[in-house]
Amino acid sequence: MLFLVDTDGNGSTDHFIPVIGYDARADGGYYACYTTWSEDEDVSWYKFRAMGSAWGVGYATYVTISARGGDANRDGAIDVGDLGILAGNWESAGMSWEQGDFNGDGVVDAGDLGILAGNWNLPPGESSGGGINNAPEPAGAMLLTVGFFTLFRRTGSKRAAAERSPH
Repeated sequence: MLFLVDTDGNGSTDHFIPVIGYDARADGGYYACYTTWSEDEDVSWYKFRAMGSAWGVGYATYVTISARGGDANRDGAIDVGDLGILAGNWESAGMSWEQGDFNGDGVVDAGDLGILAGNWNLPPGESSGGGINNAPEPAGAMLLTVGFFTLFRRTGSKRAAAERSPH
């Protein structure tokens, strides 16, 4: 999280700080932060207070990650739905996350399949690292890769047979 605080208690915000923890104590809640005023500082703890108090919190912002590596449809599960999206865009360039480009290189390929495989069927909230430079667990990745190429080959041979047959 990032807080904008009133460091001197004058009722006006004057400093951004990264917040890295929280502690519920008998006398109230405290937040842990780095004041960022020196390079060799330790974690500082301040009681949650309103503006007008020293280190009172004026504003807070945070970032959440809404999808794990492999979750193309962003439904919280990495499963056959996501594999279908990836397969449908296989070896296509100019793709986005929602189209199966999980490593951000613009192409849906084996790197993206590896990310999907590394997070395959993990419970919501868990991740093997998903995203850029994620390395999947080898056995799961191999199993998923073999299944993917079997499906891709079967789809390709049906397409070729359909093109050979008269209309």
